[in-house]
Amino acid sequence: MKKLYFLFLFCLTAVVVQAQVLITEVTDPDDNYRNKFVEICNRGETNVDISGWSLERYSNGKASSQGVTVDPDKILAPGECHVFLNSQSPLNLSCAQSTGIPSGNGNDVYELTDGANRVDIYGEVGVDGTGEPWEYKDSVAKRNGSVTSPNTTWTASEWIIESNANTADGTPCEDPLFLPVEMTSFTGFAANNSVVLQWSTATETENDHFIVERSIDGSSFTAIGKVLGNGTTQTEQNYEFVDANPTIGNNYYQLTQVDLDGTLAKSNVILVETNLNESQVMGLNANQLQIYLDKRGETQFSIYDVTGNLVNDAAFNANKGMQTIELQNSLRRGIYIVRVQQGTNTIVKKYAVQ
Repeated sequence: MKKLYFLFLFCLTAVVVQAQVLITEVTDPDDNYRNKFVEICNRGETNVDISGWSLERYSNGKASSQGVTVDPDKILAPGECHVFLNSQSPLNLSCAQSTGIPSGNGNDVYELTDGANRVDIYGEVGVDGTGEPWEYKDSVAKRNGSVTSPNTTWTASEWIIESNANTADGTPCEDPLFLPVEMTSFTGFAANNSVVLQWSTATETENDHFIVERSIDGSSFTAIGKVLGNGTTQTEQNYEFVDANPTIGNNYYQLTQVDLDGTLAKSNVILVETNLNESQVMGLNANQLQIYLDKRGETQFSIYDVTGNLVNDAAFNANKGMQTIELQNSLRRGIYIVRVQQGTNTIVKKYAVQ
C-alpha cells in the first residue's frame, strides 16, 4: 500500500512539472512570412525533459495535423524557451530551436503535446481561425506573464494579440514572465501641439526607470525624458509622458527600460504624426533657435538668461512654417527665456541648453 502511495505522488509531481511548459508566443509577421515562429517556455522551477514532445499544426479548420518532434535529450530549464521556426527561416536565435512547422496565414491552430497527450493549445481544432478571436494574421500573439500553467482550451484572457506586427515585434527566446518588465501597451497621440505617450506594465522586477526617446527617421533616437519605474510589483502600472516639442510630421518613439543594476531593455517603436496649428518655439541649442510660424510676416525674437540679460535678438521677414535661425552669440549651458513676436502674437518659452 505504501509503495502504491509513493508511486502516485511521483506521477502527480511529474504531471505538475510538465504542466509548467506552455506556448508563450505565436507570430505571423507582416513583413516576412519566413520569420514565423511558435515559442514554448518553461515557467516552472524545475528542469523538464521535453524529448519526444511535439508541436502540431492544424491548418484551415482541419481535424488532422502535421507536426515536428523535439530532438532527443532536450531538457528545458526554468525560464528557458524552445522555438519552432519556419523551414525557410533566416532567424539566428540564442535559444534551442526546431524547424519545419510554423506556416499558414494566421488562422491555423498549434497544439503542444508530450508525445501522447495535449499539454497546451493555441486556437480551436477543427475551426478555421479567420474572424475568430484568436486569429493572428499579420500579428503577434503573446501569452500574459501572469499565466504559469498551460490550458488545453484556448482562453482569450490569457493572450495579447498585437496587430500589424513585423518581425521586430516578435520576442523569440524571451519569456515575459522572466523579463524585468512585462509591458502590455505603448501608445501615443497628438494633442494641443504636443504628443502624449502612455504605456502600461503588468509586472515589474527591480525596474528603476524608463528613458523616453524620439526619432524623426525611426532609426536614430535621442533621449527626451525620464520616468521613474515602480521597482518590483505584481500589479498593473500606468505611465504617461508629454513631449511638448515634437517635430512637424513623423515622430517615432521608443522606451528604454533600465533595471536597478543598469540592465537595459528596449520597447517597440511607435509612430505619432503631428500637424501644428499655431506658432511656437520648437527648440533651442547653443547655436540655433528653431520656431514654427503659422503665417508669414515681420518677426522678432529675443533670448534672455535667467538674470534677465539679453543675450541674442534679431528681426527678420519670415515665411510660414519651420524656421531655423543661427544665433549671433553662442549660448553657454544654462536656462534661457525665448520671446518671439510676430504682429500681435507673442510666444514666451523657457529652455535648458546643455
